[in-house]
Amino acid sequence: MVAAALLLVATGACGGGGKTVTVPGGKVSVGGSLPSSFPKDFPTYGGAKYVGGLESTQRGVSGFYATWETSDSADKVLSYYKDAFKNSAWTTTTTVNSSGGSFIGVERKDDPTQTGFVSVTDSGGKTTIGVLVGKNLNGSSSGATATNASGESATSTPSSSSSGGSTPPPESALPTEVSLPQGYPSDQVPLPSGAKVTSASAISSNGQQLYTIEFYTKDSEQSVADYFKGELPKHGWTSAVTTESNGEFYLMWSGATNNQSVTVTITKGDVSGYASKVAMLVSTK
Repeated sequence: MVAAALLLVATGACGGGGKTVTVPGGKVSVGGSLPSSFPKDFPTYGGAKYVGGLESTQRGVSGFYATWETSDSADKVLSYYKDAFKNSAWTTTTTVNSSGGSFIGVERKDDPTQTGFVSVTDSGGKTTIGVLVGKNLNGSSSGATATNASGESATSTPSSSSSGGSTPPPESALPTEVSLPQGYPSDQVPLPSGAKVTSASAISSNGQQLYTIEFYTKDSEQSVADYFKGELPKHGWTSAVTTESNGEFYLMWSGATNNQSVTVTITKGDVSGYASKVAMLVSTK
């Protein structure tokens, strides 16, 4: 399911002219036109108005997020994507329906490291389509099939000790803590007590503010999910998507307009003493 790298590209896209901002480990480009490198075989809904998008490269993860609007119903748009993925280079892996909208996860049939996500939401008489697509969005996993130098298929497995048991990967130290970006709306999107922020960046374009935050906490993944589920509605956010897969959580809330959103991805911590690693994207205007 979705890993923290998902949030390296925005869930709330910005319109306007092109702009590239350097963030920890990579760059994010904001543009007013769909990038030419957007996969040509990824289905797009005909007749929808392109609103804007982001292109991101960070820590080995690359991807695009783009949004469109159409006057067609959300049900019609969702039906289109369900049918389109049946006869394309992409196959559906996840479908989530909620009161706030629908969410489809896909991966490329010939390369599972290339994945995509489509969100379809009803936004006050218009339907908003969000498409996230990129490479390594899910991160690497043990047992994944790869191709070696000779072109043969090889399956990676955990290394084994002489006694035959698996050797777990070493846990890294907590990255250097950083401050939240100036202007981050802590009164609207508070972090859990004890959160250790290790990556934070902000982008501003045409009045749209986009914050990407990564933090570690000693709380369990479930506890962190419960915190946000209980806290964000107190500040006016409406739950749009809630999914859990293999202990990972992907949560999304919408604000008063479709330019406001909070997306939280919670995964198991990879640092000793910290149970959870959390990636957040907060979009405000």
